[in-house]
Amino acid sequence: GGACGWLFVWGVERQKVERSEGSKTILRSAIKHASSDAADISDEAPCESIVLSEEPRIVLPGHAPDELLDLAISNDNLMLTSGTDMYVRLWHPASDTCLREFLHPHIATGVVFHPLNQQLFLTGCLDGKVRLYDLKPPGTGIPQMLSEFDTKGCVTALAVSNDGVTVVAGLFEGKCMLFEFDLSQKKMVEKGLMIASIKSSRGKNAKGHKITGLQYTGGRKGHDLEAKLLVMTLDSRVRMYRVADMTLTCKYKGHVNQGSIVDGRDIVSTQIRASLSPCMNFVASGSEDGNLYVWTRTPTRGTGLFASSRKDRNTSAYKLSMLPTPPPSSARGAVW
Repeated sequence: GGACGWLFVWGVERQKVERSEGSKTILRSAIKHASSDAADISDEAPCESIVLSEEPRIVLPGHAPDELLDLAISNDNLMLTSGTDMYVRLWHPASDTCLREFLHPHIATGVVFHPLNQQLFLTGCLDGKVRLYDLKPPGTGIPQMLSEFDTKGCVTALAVSNDGVTVVAGLFEGKCMLFEFDLSQKKMVEKGLMIASIKSSRGKNAKGHKITGLQYTGGRKGHDLEAKLLVMTLDSRVRMYRVADMTLTCKYKGHVNQGSIVDGRDIVSTQIRASLSPCMNFVASGSEDGNLYVWTRTPTRGTGLFASSRKDRNTSAYKLSMLPTPPPSSARGAVW
């Protein structure tokens, strides 16, 4: 999905492929970073690769002609999308029509399934509210809104901890609001409320910028000391925070995330997102210049592929072009 508003679903399959020189270089660097053991990669042996089908297997209208802003997928393949048409829509790959629509009073910028009970989902909206919905409430079985939480700002991104207790709302003014979700009562509460400003300590980025994406990895704030929050902002920065005290652990630079691109017709907004790899060693982000950027989570010294001169800042990204020819178009996000 993206600016066109359509939702495209590709198939995923495994293939035996020959390694290119570039892929072998990246693989050696990745293994060397992740392990102290030397990596012995055979030049002849093919590797098994997970690839997308050449064409989308399913094309759904999504929010066309408006823009699709966010997508969430449940364990049973239900899909939720949010868009600039002020709707959140429910889909399933087996149906070519929308299963349910949820109208919001303003643009719905974020949507996420609750990790422990995927009958529940949360939405973020520019009216400042985070809303909780139940797809199968007791009694009627008709999806309905259960509760809402007022951030008193404009919500532009949303994330939930792995244990479903901590909710994070990213705001237009460059702040993150952390609060708790009471699963037994099925509502959001102010318990553990924290507001953190996401900005540089000095320079032109010392003021807050719109938060375009969030990824929470780990358990609730105050209980999981290793929990991490990845924050993408409209100053072309990705920042990693330790959730326990919202201390900045690393800043990633190189991609372009400034709020608009020229695609030959018009200036369109972008909602760039980044993600942390399952092994926790790499960070990847889309970019307005049409490239995919990959950094090591922890910068490494030296002269290698992912080398950096500072341990709290990583400006050495591996760049992959997502576009064969101009005109430029944005790569909206990256998912491992």
